[in-house]
Amino acid sequence: MAEPKKSATPTAALRMKQVDGTAPTVVFINGLGETLEFWHPVTTRLTGLAMVRYDRAAQELDQPEGSLSAEIQQLDEVVSHIDGPLVLVGHSYGGVLAESYARAHPERVVGLVLLDPSVPGEYADADADGKVGVVQRGAQSLLKSDAMRPVVKRALPWAMIGFGTRKGKTREIIAALPPELAEHMSDPRHIARAQFDNTHIGGICAEALEQRGELDMPDIPVRLLVGRLGPRVWRKEQRSWVADQREQLPAFGAQAELTELDGAHILMLDCPDEVAAAIRATHASAASAPS
Repeated sequence: MAEPKKSATPTAALRMKQVDGTAPTVVFINGLGETLEFWHPVTTRLTGLAMVRYDRAAQELDQPEGSLSAEIQQLDEVVSHIDGPLVLVGHSYGGVLAESYARAHPERVVGLVLLDPSVPGEYADADADGKVGVVQRGAQSLLKSDAMRPVVKRALPWAMIGFGTRKGKTREIIAALPPELAEHMSDPRHIARAQFDNTHIGGICAEALEQRGELDMPDIPVRLLVGRLGPRVWRKEQRSWVADQREQLPAFGAQAELTELDGAHILMLDCPDEVAAAIRATHASAASAPS
C-alpha cells in the first residue's frame, strides 16, 4: 500500500504525535488515565510504519454525560485528515473504543490489536469511579498546592505504572519513558479527562454492549493480547482475567485470535516486544489484503 495522504492536523484541542510511513496507518488509543507517552516503547519498535498517537480531549466533570458516540466522533476527527485504511490499537478502555469505531466505520478499519481490553459487561452496571478516581481526585487537590505540586508530578507515573505492570519493573519502565510524561500526567486537563472517563465508563460500556447487538463486526484480523496477571487491583470478582477475555473473543469476529502474555495490565509497557510484533503482523496482513 502507498503512504497515506496527509492534510492539516485536526483540532488543536487534541495533543497528537504523527509519524509518516507505510500504510495502513496505526492509530493508538489510550486507556483510562494514560497519555500518548505510554506507547513510546512500542512505537520505537515500529519504525517505517505510519502512526498516530493522541490524547483524548479533556472534559470537565460538570459537562453532560459522556457517550460512546461522542468518543467515536472524537476518534473520527483524529483520523479525518488521513486518507486510507487504519489499524486501531487500543489498551483497556481504549480497546472498547477501538472495537466500537470498527463497528461504526467498517469501511475504514482493516485490523485491530486489543491490549487487555475492558470487558464491557463488567462495567455496564457499575459505578467505576473507584480506586483510580480516588487517586485522581486526590492528585487534583494536591496540585493546587505549590509545595506539593512537584511531589505529585513525580508520584503520579509511579502510582499508575506500578499498579499496571509486573512487580519490580516500575523504575526500569519509567526510566525508559519520555521525561515529559510526568508533566502531561499532572496536567489538570488530563486529570479532568481521566476523572470524566472514570465517572462515565459504566454508561459508555453499556452502550458498547448494545452496539455489539446492533452493528456487525467487520471481517478483519483481530489480535487480542491478554496479560496473565490481569488488572486484579480493579476487579470486584477474582475470576480468571484470561477466561473473561476468552469469553468475549467471539464478539470480535471469525478472524479474532487470543494470545496470552506474561505481563500485567499495561502490556505496552510490560511486554513491548510482543505488542510491537502483533501490530506488525496485523499491519502486514492488512497491507497484503485485496482492496
